[in-house]
Amino acid sequence: MDFQVMTFRDRRRAKYGTKAFPKIPVLFTSINEARLYWDLVIRRVFHWHTAAHPTGSTTLDYADVNCHLIPKGTTPAQKAIEELRDFQEVTEGWYQAFLPIFERTRSCPGTKDHLAASSLMLRYFSSRFKVSSESRYYHRVVELAREILETDGRSAVPGKAVFTFETMVVIGLLVVATTCPEVDVCRQAIALLSKHPRREGLLDSMMVVKIVTWMLDQEEGVVDGLIPESSRLRIVRNDFDLKERKAVLHCSKGKGNDRPLPPVTLWW
Repeated sequence: MDFQVMTFRDRRRAKYGTKAFPKIPVLFTSINEARLYWDLVIRRVFHWHTAAHPTGSTTLDYADVNCHLIPKGTTPAQKAIEELRDFQEVTEGWYQAFLPIFERTRSCPGTKDHLAASSLMLRYFSSRFKVSSESRYYHRVVELAREILETDGRSAVPGKAVFTFETMVVIGLLVVATTCPEVDVCRQAIALLSKHPRREGLLDSMMVVKIVTWMLDQEEGVVDGLIPESSRLRIVRNDFDLKERKAVLHCSKGKGNDRPLPPVTLWW
């Protein structure tokens, strides 16, 4: 929940911050330990992003950093590259330390440990989009999300909303639907969110469905089922009201373009 507040509200008010990535153990001893270390990694990402991106962009891009806060003799681009490299190293270490626990839970689908481990691994694969554009990560997120939604007893009744403070499925499918170049995979993510409505903290899956469906309809020039980077919309800011079920969406178009398009108001 804390991370969602930092993402959609003011990160400068974040209660906790960390100035360095944690040292990952060789192997985790429990799912709870793995979750603790993952949270520390993400806190570091938000801490760095807050200092480097004073405009408050809701996307965690390692670019356009605030040069006034960068050490003397280091360019913003160099600092961003270093931060991205450190992030890649620490998340790869986390994956290797967590993989044995994750593999053990595969034999008990539907259990609490299975769902918790799948949720953590989903978060890991969602983070890989910052360091790799390989399509297998998008496919893996959709697979894990489907597995969680179809084995979680709370999601057993299609169309019945689930309320939870755990950030698990919605954010991962949101990332897939807004960044994956494969239209079919984006549609799969939207279909899962529609079939299994969820409110995860501040994230309402039906709001996400409305937003990403609208974005997908605006993206033109699809060739062989792929969305060209020049047509891709990027969420700059989303001012939403869960009570009124309204979102005022600010987007930009094309990679590296931070100039927002006219805002669009959507209801769900």
